[in-house]
Amino acid sequence: MVAERLRHNMRFYETPFRYGGEEFVILLKNTGLMEAERVGERLRQLMDTNPFVIDADLDLSLTVSVGVAALKRQDDDVGMALLGRADSNLLKAKAAGRNRVVVSSIEPSV
Repeated sequence: MVAERLRHNMRFYETPFRYGGEEFVILLKNTGLMEAERVGERLRQLMDTNPFVIDADLDLSLTVSVGVAALKRQDDDVGMALLGRADSNLLKAKAAGRNRVVVSSIEPSV
């Protein structure tokens, strides 16, 4: 249900990928770091303000923490450095109280 909500609130060529038990990765094509932060905040608000209706007796409220990072010229070809920075920012969001978006300082991207 989370993946469906994410997918239906993004551009058609951007797909959320399940990365871990409760972690998703979203690759945003041709998107700068500041715009990616806005996308993360929009998706965070979407989850926070719209409970999932499980059945007539159960609505499930969820929040999300978001770590945002941009691709750098010196990054490896398989994206491990990019993923590492995003994951580090995700951990910072969780440590800061969850239900927030954390972005590294604005860095030059590819």
